[in-house]
Amino acid sequence: MKSEISAVSIIPINPQKAFSSNLIVSYWSSNIIELFTIEKGTLKSSNETRTPPLPAVVRSILLYNFGSDISSKGADYQPYLLAGLGDGSVVSFTWKDGCLKDQKIVSLGYAPVSLTPCEVDGKKSVFAAGNRATVFFCDKNRLVNSAVMLKVGTFSSTRIKS
Repeated sequence: MKSEISAVSIIPINPQKAFSSNLIVSYWSSNIIELFTIEKGTLKSSNETRTPPLPAVVRSILLYNFGSDISSKGADYQPYLLAGLGDGSVVSFTWKDGCLKDQKIVSLGYAPVSLTPCEVDGKKSVFAAGNRATVFFCDKNRLVNSAVMLKVGTFSSTRIKS
């Protein structure tokens, strides 16, 4: 690689597996995220699995299936790539047919954002925290975030299970 790595994730998109067939990497100098597929001991990537340059350095990344199906052919298979940026925003992409699509940005303030998978009221979710926090989840086959963005330090709930 020509630049240093700012964040990496190898969390399996299928939680029932003990390994991942994907490696997600972001780079300091370009602010690009690249999704590699691990096949027969080699890393494979393409233009469809790279993001355009993002507005800030990536500090946390996660390829996450918000749906209940573990198969990509399932009706409730809802994979998204989320990136917590150093400027306090979260970028999301849909992961569909081996391509990253539909970039969206949500601002959580100005502090670097970290991402943590969790469960809220039985729904697969991702907790995003910078100097404000929100919870991402799927509703009607769309990625949405909680309507109320909470300041970190004022949030306490026993309903979130990590």
